[in-house]
Amino acid sequence: MVEPKNPRKIRILYLHGFEENRESVKPAFVRHNYGRSTVMFPDLGMYLTKWNSPVRYGLLSRAGLCGVATGVVAGMLSNAYVDGGGLFVGLAAAMAVLCGVKETVVRKGVEGSFAATKEIAIQAIKQHKPDLIIGFSWGGALALDLVATHDYSGPLLLLAPAYHKLYDLMGKTPPSLSHNAHPIHIIHSKDDLLCPIEQSKEIAAMAPHITVQEVDQMGHRLWELCDTGDLIKGIEGLTEKVDHSKR
Repeated sequence: MVEPKNPRKIRILYLHGFEENRESVKPAFVRHNYGRSTVMFPDLGMYLTKWNSPVRYGLLSRAGLCGVATGVVAGMLSNAYVDGGGLFVGLAAAMAVLCGVKETVVRKGVEGSFAATKEIAIQAIKQHKPDLIIGFSWGGALALDLVATHDYSGPLLLLAPAYHKLYDLMGKTPPSLSHNAHPIHIIHSKDDLLCPIEQSKEIAAMAPHITVQEVDQMGHRLWELCDTGDLIKGIEGLTEKVDHSKR
């Protein structure tokens, strides 16, 4: 892996993606090179089994609960009247109901999870006062939203940000970034199937000071950035003018 030649004391806040933790490739690489004491990795709880999962928020929404309840009732009734095939009919009914409210469940799930993770990020910013925020996927969308709502003012290094993806799932229009006055550098792979690179190009068109770096054959995870040196270059380029006297 490529390492910085003269690593400096930079306060970095890393906002992770779904199912990513502090020992995952990219955050572990950043913490190794810039010091565990100066790189903050708040746990956003973004795992299927954790409390901030969109699945949890979606299923606990009114639409989700109604869908599950209707499916259970359908299963009970079918067990009573359809000898042998009741469970199958009940599950089919549950799936039909859930599919009918799918859009609402997904929207509520993403909205609830996004709001909860954003509050964690805001508290981390207040505590850590970062020189730079690195955001991957969901974390990249959070970082942009923090800029849009004036909760953060500073440079961003975004890795395949899911900004438009998440706002599409919430059925909303992304807020304006036109007031942004700090550099935002996006690294995105051309073969990203989860969040197409065209979405990052749309972000770049929303405000000044936003650049998009296209890379090849790295998919959505972008693990190879640690080997190519692009992650180090991105960090160094965005923090070379950090004024430490203001700390």
